[in-house]
Amino acid sequence: MDFMMTERAFSPRCARCRQRTMRLETFHYGIRIDHDGRKYDVEIPEFSAPKCSNCGELSIDETASQQIDSAFRRQPGLLTPAEIRDGRLGLGLKQDDFAEQLGLAEATVSRWENGAQVQERSLDKFMRAFFTLPELRCFLGTACRARPQDQSLPRVRKGEAGARKGVIGKQVLAEFGSLHLY
Repeated sequence: MDFMMTERAFSPRCARCRQRTMRLETFHYGIRIDHDGRKYDVEIPEFSAPKCSNCGELSIDETASQQIDSAFRRQPGLLTPAEIRDGRLGLGLKQDDFAEQLGLAEATVSRWENGAQVQERSLDKFMRAFFTLPELRCFLGTACRARPQDQSLPRVRKGEAGARKGVIGKQVLAEFGSLHLY
């Protein structure tokens, strides 16, 4: 197959006009994204994507898709796939353990970490609280051993977790504002 001589592989043939006029271009790009019940107008000043010089058809390749995803996540302030993975790994959790703690399917966590799916805002806030608050992890069933960075926090035994729910809720609200779980 005849591909453009760039680091990005894409077909030189336009899907609309069928001419071999696709070229990598950099331009301003805007898109409206509906996510989690809200609309976001995402602007990317230096967007790079294959574009037909004959009819103007745009082809969204993997790199262009990543640019859109990154710009979108910045607007509502959502964790990136790498941040989710790093947070989970920083706690020494496997995907299945992390998913169980959050009450999700392992496949959902996998899609978040590989960028195939964007998490809802409420789950993003919940993950931030989970990564930050050892008491919340303990309350949800993660082993309640204090890690070196957690030694200043009081230990909560698994049987005491329910009694401490009010304390955890106040910490979450103080740190992140209202938290809605569905």
